[in-house]
Amino acid sequence: MSLMDDWVEPSVDDLAAIEAESGLISAGVAVVDAESAYLRSGDEITARRLAKARATELSEELLVQRRRTLAHTASAVSRAGQVIPLIRRNASAVASGAA
Repeated sequence: MSLMDDWVEPSVDDLAAIEAESGLISAGVAVVDAESAYLRSGDEITARRLAKARATELSEELLVQRRRTLAHTASAVSRAGQVIPLIRRNASAVASGAA
């Protein structure tokens, strides 16, 4: 018996989820690459590269989370027929027109 005997092809939904997170996956690979370069040389250029890679990874993570939240909210709206606020604002901020 080999590991390939239990191999199951990814479903269309699995592939769509991977595609939706491809930016985050690429950013994670860039962080690992920058970390290894920094550990090898430790100079200022690789430190900046690492900082930029981490910032990119964070922004990609936020995009993925935002997409998940919007997808969840859209399905909740279609089920409940009402809008569910993502951000709570106090009444004075709304009255003054502040964001």
